Amino acid sequence: MTSHARDYICGKPTKKGRPCTRTLHSWMVGFGFQYADGCWSHMSQPFQEAHDARKRADEEAWRAYLAADPICWGWPVPDDWDNWTCPQGEDINDQLSEAALAMIIGNPEARASAILRHWQDGRCAICGHRRELVEDHDHFTGLTRGYLCRGCNTQEGVYQGSRTLFGRYRRRHPTGILGLRIRYWDPFINDYAPPRTAETKQERWTDAASEGIGL
Repeated sequence: MTSHARDYICGKPTKKGRPCTRTLHSWMVGFGFQYADGCWSHMSQPFQEAHDARKRADEEAWRAYLAADPICWGWPVPDDWDNWTCPQGEDINDQLSEAALAMIIGNPEARASAILRHWQDGRCAICGHRRELVEDHDHFTGLTRGYLCRGCNTQEGVYQGSRTLFGRYRRRHPTGILGLRIRYWDPFINDYAPPRTAETKQERWTDAASEGIGL
């Protein structure tokens, strides 16, 4: 064991009188860790109180977060998209040829996708952070709802309650706000995601297996 590793070992005497070899208990504070003076079983009362206070603060912050509205609800929405053209200098212009841009202008669905990307501007529709985004869609309609960071996309699938931040996002998502209709292209089936109804919805694991992703 290195001297650095030993710095994070409890070391307090156990009931048998031997030094405890468990790791010091710790919790996140900002971008670092707060280490107690012992493992979970041996840390002193002041550190237990500090840990409990931090846990309560985190729980209150998460409840407040779930009670908030999706950040995209506060983004300005242009009155009319009919005359919209992709502004010069944006990534989409840098990456696509003139022929591809002409196809977007002439294809309503491709144009709607370009509008959505332009409006979100690399921001997650729920938390607003500029992170790697994934395309979120409604599994019942097969239509795109917007772009989310991976964290929010995962949490959206966990928090199904309608009164949470994620429930409010599902009720009023970016394509709904903008009045856009974009079919979701499912990379697993290499086709547009088919719409589903409550009657035809299959069991989750059956769906996954049928879509060829190895489950």
